[in-house]
Amino acid sequence: MLTPAIPSFAFLTSGLQSPSAPKNGLADLVATFVTAAFDPNPVVVENLGESAVTLTRRAISSCALGDHPRPLRRTVNRNQFLAACYVETLKAPIEHLIVGLGLKHGRTTKISRVMHTVGSVRSVDFTPAMVAAIDAHYQSAHAAEVLLFHNHPHNPFNVLFDNLPVASATDRRLMLKYVLHPVHLAKAASGGGRVRFYIGENEFVGEFTQPHWLDLLRAQSGEAVG
Repeated sequence: MLTPAIPSFAFLTSGLQSPSAPKNGLADLVATFVTAAFDPNPVVVENLGESAVTLTRRAISSCALGDHPRPLRRTVNRNQFLAACYVETLKAPIEHLIVGLGLKHGRTTKISRVMHTVGSVRSVDFTPAMVAAIDAHYQSAHAAEVLLFHNHPHNPFNVLFDNLPVASATDRRLMLKYVLHPVHLAKAASGGGRVRFYIGENEFVGEFTQPHWLDLLRAQSGEAVG
């Protein structure tokens, strides 16, 4: 049983960002791209029902930035939500963070509420209202699931490599903190809902599931991560 009094998503205040020249040298940058090779294939975001995608996009566009969740007129599945995120941020010059709140439903997620905020060219932060809403939703039901989508605008790295979505070391450290949290780990292991991380980049949407492999080595050796 989850304990609502414990703010289990406090680590979300670290935010998300695009890959850039790493503070810890070339090894971190190489590890970032190598780790991305083990993430799932890009998500299909075409031919998913134009009305559902349009409905979701309108809700995203009309959200008060960083404020409380906005209910959808009807639930949409995970890929329809991601397609709306993709269309909304495709040409965006700055990073957007879009959150989908819903319930795990078989092999998909039924999204019923959304939140949206914007950041800068290289990063975007969770607002306190978003963190509170994510935490309350995730602990509200065993099947409660959260989808976190942010985009990477064009930058020297993705223009040069024309790569599939690549999560930065910062993004993967945020995910690692989630994966290693005992409450979240227990819920996922028992078949409950999860928090899932997605990126829109170079006209693709990808989920990142693999912690940065250098961070795994650091965690195993007892070093602090992030």
